Amino acid sequence: MISIRTEGELKIVSITNANKMCLELLNLGATITKLVVPTVKGAVDVALGLPSYEDYKVNSCFLGSVVGPLGNRTKNAIVKIDGVEYKLPVNENGNNLHTDFDGGLHKMLFDVVEDNDNRVSFVLDLKDGDLHLPGNRKVKISYTLTDGNEIYISYRVLSDKNTLWNSTNHNYFNLNGHASGDVLGHKLELNCSRYTSVDDECIPFGKLDSVENTPFDYFTKKRRFAPISNAINASENNQIAKVGGGIDHNYAVDGGPRTFRYVGTLVGDKTGINMEVYSDMPGVQIYTGNNLNNEKGKDGAIYSKYAGVCFETQYFPNCCNERKFMTPSVTAGDTFVSVTRYSFS
Repeated sequence: MISIRTEGELKIVSITNANKMCLELLNLGATITKLVVPTVKGAVDVALGLPSYEDYKVNSCFLGSVVGPLGNRTKNAIVKIDGVEYKLPVNENGNNLHTDFDGGLHKMLFDVVEDNDNRVSFVLDLKDGDLHLPGNRKVKISYTLTDGNEIYISYRVLSDKNTLWNSTNHNYFNLNGHASGDVLGHKLELNCSRYTSVDDECIPFGKLDSVENTPFDYFTKKRRFAPISNAINASENNQIAKVGGGIDHNYAVDGGPRTFRYVGTLVGDKTGINMEVYSDMPGVQIYTGNNLNNEKGKDGAIYSKYAGVCFETQYFPNCCNERKFMTPSVTAGDTFVSVTRYSFS
């Protein structure tokens, strides 16, 4: 069942399934504002969120929003398309993060289309040059909530010029409840045997390194379900030290680069909620909320460091400039399509 209400220019969409699981969305940034999962002990809201819908007009931590068109980091804030150089805002250590803090997808007002009783789409027309990239682009981001407690997020982009597209959802999950404290006790498994190691500015070196003999190996399928704290507490690892004592790294998902496959599982250590992630993207950025700094959240919550963990399914960081990585190119006239699924049990 879908319900839509309006507050000024903002539209709030709620999708509820037969199990009373509820996904609440905002047309500003196609943002997840609430995700209520039923359990035997009661319903748990597992998505970090802001005190009011108006607060999402700032949303400096990208809570719940779709970011892009170029998510993650781009070296020197420059990309080239067909030999033409396009400059992005310099907003992090001389580089670019998530395209534009002030005007990226997370700040765009989408139109809302109710597709059926369990799927809603957010649509947006970007003109040539909007968000610093070429092409008149028709963007459609759809959310589906099934009675199997699965959330599908699909991205569709059609451009009349060759362009680039690497958007992702930046929701912070805390499976013990959004106001329950940190996620260090959450257990994590990843279907990823390699990761992109980074320099001091969190830009990948352009190669895939094995997770073996690193703290990132705690989460591989052969090790199975280690607490997130195991990696973060491995202070001798210079990769974790580079990003301020937390995980903010891209893993290469094992299997075909654009095949829909298992990415990983997160387990709430207090609630027992399981979240399995599937995607057709080549990578997933795991981010443990290292920069959350006593942020004011919904329901009076205060979000401190490690209050949530993001699963950002995407192409690799700096993929637009690194020849060894798959490039997020969209050819004029072709439609880019990508799907990510979160399954809760």
